[in-house]
Amino acid sequence: MPSKLHTITWKRGPLTVRDVWYDAQAPADADVIYYMQMNERVAGEAYEQFTLLNDLQQTEEELFSAIGKSCREKIRSMENRSDLKFELHTEPDEKVYRQFLDEYEAFTRVKKIAAPEVLRLDAYRRNGLLALSRVSDAENKTYVWHAYRLNSERVYLVYTVSMWFRFEESAAKNRIGKANRWAHWKDMQEFKKLGVRWYDWGGWYNGKTDEELLSINRFKEEFGGSVKENYNSIAYPSWKGKLFRLLKGFKK
Repeated sequence: MPSKLHTITWKRGPLTVRDVWYDAQAPADADVIYYMQMNERVAGEAYEQFTLLNDLQQTEEELFSAIGKSCREKIRSMENRSDLKFELHTEPDEKVYRQFLDEYEAFTRVKKIAAPEVLRLDAYRRNGLLALSRVSDAENKTYVWHAYRLNSERVYLVYTVSMWFRFEESAAKNRIGKANRWAHWKDMQEFKKLGVRWYDWGGWYNGKTDEELLSINRFKEEFGGSVKENYNSIAYPSWKGKLFRLLKGFKK
């Protein structure tokens, strides 16, 4: 069963960091405290974080019917294919975890985006909060990875990895796009079976100017979720935390 943890601590160099989610109460016993997906602002350094939520307490029929027609067709086209394999690891072992990290780092180099927060992911894994899903082909080549922070209340999408850049054929790249949609649907089905209440898409862009983010919004909206306004906040209770905040300001 998924963990009921709503807060953990982990180390970032000399700093003790505490993560807190979903309006949980936690002691101010760390140098830096991240309050994430909260209903209200908690600390002085706070900002809005919009997301999309799917209610996994609905029936599978209700969940699937809420998905857009084109997306449903793409999902159906991937089902019952002998050349595709779906895996969900709610307790990923070292081999699976390292493969995910290696392939995600390759993805970040191609996309020129930030590397994964490995220390935080390590902490999720130690505390039974990390879930990884993967779709691969008949030759065991990865199409898609999804990384989640998983507990009994909400499963939160942290990273998506699409390995399209390792395939030259346009048909394969098109298949990967469909496989990504299929993977999200399979994830929803599996997390629902585990009793998780909410499927959280890990963010939704509340703007009108960034075309790439708007395109990501449209992809997520195909699955029929509801927009939810959350708040993320950061607190710096200790002198080390306050020094860290000062150094962040200089860096900016």
